[in-house]
Amino acid sequence: MGATVFAAKRYYSLGSQRPVTRVENYEQVKLELGRVASAGEYTRMFNELVGSNPHMQYAKATVYKVVEPHLEEATQAWLVDALLPTTTIRKFSSNVTAGANKDDLGMLCDALAHFVCATSAQHVVLVDIQGISPLILIDPIFHTYVEIHALHTTLSYSVSRHDATAGLGDHGPDGIIQFIEQHVCNRVCKGLKLPLLDVDDVPTKPGKTDNATDGEPDEEEEL
Repeated sequence: MGATVFAAKRYYSLGSQRPVTRVENYEQVKLELGRVASAGEYTRMFNELVGSNPHMQYAKATVYKVVEPHLEEATQAWLVDALLPTTTIRKFSSNVTAGANKDDLGMLCDALAHFVCATSAQHVVLVDIQGISPLILIDPIFHTYVEIHALHTTLSYSVSRHDATAGLGDHGPDGIIQFIEQHVCNRVCKGLKLPLLDVDDVPTKPGKTDNATDGEPDEEEEL
C-alpha cells in the first residue's frame, strides 16, 4: 500500500447488548461500502453540475477479510480507507435534522442532499453529511425507498416496496419525508435550479410504523 496510512473499521455494536457476530459484521461492512460508493457517485454528479471549486468527494474505501487459517470463527471483515490527516470533523447535517448552514461550504453540502433527493425522484436522500476541510466527506447515511447497492453503477431505480435497507440509520420513506419537511433551499439550490421537493411525491409503504424522529443512527463502534 506504499507510504499511505490506512484506517480499518469493523462493527462491535449494533444497538444491542450482545456481541456482533462475524456474519453480521460482514453484512454491515458491505452495506457501508455500498453507501460510500453510492455517495461518491452522487457527489461526482453534483460536482459536474456545480462546475467550479470547491469540489467535494467521499473517501474511497474497500473491504478486506482477515483470515485465520484453520480458525474460521476468527475471520473478520474490515472496511479500509485512507487515514484522515485530522480528527477534527465537521457535521453539516445529522441523521434526523437537515442542514441549515449559512457559510459557502455548508450550503454546498445542504444543496448536495437536495440534489440526491431530487435526482433519485425522492426515493433516496443523503443525510448525516460530515467531513474535513477541504471537503473530504466520510460515513454517509441514506434514507431509502429502494436498494442503493447498484446506484453507483447504474443509477436505475426499482419501484418495488421498501423491503431493503441501506444499513444503520436508514429510516426509509419516513426519513425522506422528514428531510423534505425540514430542508430550506439556499442560494446554491436556487442557483443550480434544483427542482422543488414535495412530500406528496415520496413513495411510502402501506402499514409502515417506523418513526424517523426516534433518534440518531443505531450505535456503532469503530476501530
